Amino acid sequence: MLRTQRNKGHEGRRDFLSALVKASLAVLGLGGLAGLPYFYPFSTGKEGALEFVRVFDEYSLPRRGVKKVDFTFRDQSFRVYLSNANGKIIALSPTCTHLGCQVRWNPFKNEFDCPCHGSAFDITGKVIGGPAPRPLTRLPYKIVNGDFYIGVRT
Repeated sequence: MLRTQRNKGHEGRRDFLSALVKASLAVLGLGGLAGLPYFYPFSTGKEGALEFVRVFDEYSLPRRGVKKVDFTFRDQSFRVYLSNANGKIIALSPTCTHLGCQVRWNPFKNEFDCPCHGSAFDITGKVIGGPAPRPLTRLPYKIVNGDFYIGVRT
């Protein structure tokens, strides 16, 4: 009779420890899921129709270096970086491809820097350092009758 009571006590402890281990693993698993965005590249998933918005006349394009352009379309603010790399204009999204932070042009280093995790991009948007998995997104543009238009997803 005494043995039976002891076994019941051990089973109770085993059940408790088993439940404790399972609960701990569940908490760690949920914590891991919460941290997943830091390891998985940022994606907005926003895909809409492409509309071209007049930003300014073509004479305002940068002759060299990088120009930051802010504009509004349908009550929404946008920022674009226009770079002149070897005579070719490139329109770049300011959104870092790592986690979606906004990059800034650093004229002293001649590169785009991400303040969140240290990614760096050259004047063409190519990754030159940090955790970013791919270059800055190039945006469509066109020049029509002397006016510069940027493609915006609506």
